[in-house]
Amino acid sequence: MDKLQKQPGIPVCVLLFSVLLLLGVWIGSLFVQLSDEPVAQDQTAVLLNGMFRDVSAGYLRVFSAFLFDFLFYLLLVFLFGMTFLGIGVIPAAVFFRGFTLGASLSALLVTEGMGAYFQGWMTYLPAAAFCTLVFLLFSERAFGVSLRSAGLLFKKVSGAVSVKNCGVQFLFALLLLLFAAAVRCGCVFLAAIFI
Repeated sequence: MDKLQKQPGIPVCVLLFSVLLLLGVWIGSLFVQLSDEPVAQDQTAVLLNGMFRDVSAGYLRVFSAFLFDFLFYLLLVFLFGMTFLGIGVIPAAVFFRGFTLGASLSALLVTEGMGAYFQGWMTYLPAAAFCTLVFLLFSERAFGVSLRSAGLLFKKVSGAVSVKNCGVQFLFALLLLLFAAAVRCGCVFLAAIFI
């Protein structure tokens, strides 16, 4: 493992979190597909929070639905990442982010068919992929801080955890999510005009 971390490239933690995310997507998709009861339109409102497509609700509703979908997990990672509890919470948050993403995409396919699914590729997927990448990178950073917090707790390392550094990284990730939510909202309204 040490040899992998010394080579330049993608950090091992990001690769492991990517695998966890993809596993969550797969299990989320299976959950919807193998569910005993068919997915109803009102049930998908919870799963499809970030995939809200009704432009009649207004720009602010579409913007906030997408932003909340990603911000919830980012806040979990940030808050627990500064403590030793992040060692367990951060991988779980990455997995459940993948689960909700997989369940949302599968529920959209089941309830609305292939047309809505491909429209989601244009309006939802680019911003969601960008936000997921930001989330994975921030999770890797927060996991490192959490490991350091655990080391401090058990006196394995010396020094202090930089709350300021973690806060700056969170604010940067938040700004990127705000930008992606604005772009995603613009794509929804453009799709409503042209499609």
